[in-house]
Parts: sequence; C-alpha cells; structure tokens
Amino acid sequence: MERELNKIFWGFLIVFINFYLFVINISPNTVGYFIAAAGLSRVNAQSSNFSKAKRWAILLGILSIPNIIKLDDWLKETPSIWSLSYSTIMGLFHMIVVLYILMGIIETTSHNTRLQVGTRNFLKLYLAGSFLSLFFLPFILNVSDNTAIVITLGSAIISIVLEIIFLVLLQRYRSSFILNHHSSSSS
Repeated sequence: MERELNKIFWGFLIVFINFYLFVINISPNTVGYFIAAAGLSRVNAQSSNFSKAKRWAILLGILSIPNIIKLDDWLKETPSIWSLSYSTIMGLFHMIVVLYILMGIIETTSHNTRLQVGTRNFLKLYLAGSFLSLFFLPFILNVSDNTAIVITLGSAIISIVLEIIFLVLLQRYRSSFILNHHSSSSS
C-alpha cells in the first residue's frame, strides 16, 4: 500500500508542477492524473471515496490532454471565454478529486485522531479557497487589466498554497499508514 500512496502523491506533484518548455508541457497533467488514478485503484478497498476519486482522476487525465500543448501562448491570444470555461471546469473537477481523497483520508484515519481532525479542517479550508478562486475567474474578461491581474494573482496564490498543503497532507497520510501498519504487524 505504501507504493500506491506514493503514486497518488507523485501524480498530484506532477499535476502541481506544470512545467512548460516553450509551448509543450514537460510534466503533463494527463500523466499525473493517470499515476494518481493507478495509486487510487489499489487503495480503493480502504474507502469508497478513493474509488470515486479514481474515476474523477481518470476523467481529468482524459480531459487534460489538450493541456499538453499550450496553444493560447503560442498563438499569443488573450484568454478566450472557452479557455476560461475549460480552466474553470478543470479546476472544479480537480477540486472534486481532492474532496474525495480528503474524505477517504478522514474515513481511514480513525487510528490517528490528529490527522483526521487536521484533514477535516483542511477540507473546509480547501473547499472555501477553491470556490473563492473559481468564483472570481469568470470575471477576468469583464474587468480592467489591473483588476484581472489582481484576480489572477490572488487565485494563483490561493491555489498554490492549498495544493502544497494537500501534498504535505498526502505525505502525512502515507507516514501515518506506514507507522500504523508497522505497529499493528509487530503486535
């Protein structure tokens, strides 16, 4: 199970990095979501929420194929309503995957009350921050350039902080699982 939890972590780390070389994504989200789904497929026996997260991760893997090449930058176009809609939908679907993973962690950490409570608190923070970021993105096309920059920068900062905390939480869950597994096998 440790390998599967590592796959989930590394899959979401690849999604988080999102590094482009010119217009080609060197760390495509598609790969990250499929790696996370592979890990989730092995831990779904622990919680039905992991199974639901796996399905959403596969869907995101398929839907993120167009992100391998970033045509908007290559064509030097300003963001269109379609690219903003696509980004909003992808952000919403990503939020759903994370929601199911967090619910699975909460469900399977009865042995670690501190991790369970911390995950519950982070779940509330993640939902609030993600909805806030997603709520303001559609307004970018209808506001001045300065306001659009502030909205974009604010959304990016909120998203980055939440994703880093999520990655740290995945590592804590993995560590908690390893400690619990070793202590129960030595008893």
